Amino acid sequence: LLGPGPCAVLVDDPNLHRRLVNYLHAVAPGLAGVVQLDDSGISLFARLGLDGEMKKALERRVDLPSGGYIVIDHTEAMTVIDVNTGRYTGKRYLEETTVRTNVEACREIVRQLRLRDIGGIIVIDFIDMAVQSNREAVLAALEAQLAQDRTKTYVVEISPLGLVEMTRQNVARGLREVITTRCPHCHGVGRVLSEDSAVIEVERRLRAMAESSVLPCLRVELHPRVAARLAAGQAPLLKQIEARTGHVFAVQTADESVPLDHVVVMPD
Repeated sequence: LLGPGPCAVLVDDPNLHRRLVNYLHAVAPGLAGVVQLDDSGISLFARLGLDGEMKKALERRVDLPSGGYIVIDHTEAMTVIDVNTGRYTGKRYLEETTVRTNVEACREIVRQLRLRDIGGIIVIDFIDMAVQSNREAVLAALEAQLAQDRTKTYVVEISPLGLVEMTRQNVARGLREVITTRCPHCHGVGRVLSEDSAVIEVERRLRAMAESSVLPCLRVELHPRVAARLAAGQAPLLKQIEARTGHVFAVQTADESVPLDHVVVMPD
């Protein structure tokens, strides 16, 4: 945590400050003076804008100064990082633009690995380069940046397709694992049913409910957008379902936060 050169650890809680200082006096007396109490009365997170920075550190896309960007995706087996030129296309030569963007991405990739504490297998998809010496230059730039990382890393040479495989030691849970949890709607997949698919799914479930029920009228709760789609048009789909099944549906709308294919039978 404490690298070479002057630095300080700011704490805005007096009790925590006292505990840290006492601990450092016992194990590393020379570092006790590094921990400083911030008594401004304003939360450090609010004053330094750390909440916003934490949210940015969870985003998939990270923009580069030149106009390119990188995209960070997590899978069960590995982390994949894709480098793109974006709006930056260079003035003359595509290869020159590609190399410059890739080298710039090296700095940001290593920064993100450290900031997010990403470990395990990492695959970086650099923009394709036609010249072997350019691929070697990008690999050298990546290794130079990784040399500043205290966490142990191992890098495999860059492939003709611009892929770099590397590993980074898992020291602790990463930022993503610490402050987020799996989405209850998509269960970590990152995608949910489209509205069209949800309407088809709800239609099937309403028909199945009608076929298995002896009640002439069923009160159901649906997602508001799906309910609107079922009731829209000159020949509403809901009316067609009622005509085919011989049952009437009294529709109530749920909150927008429920899944699109939400269907719940409500008590009378």
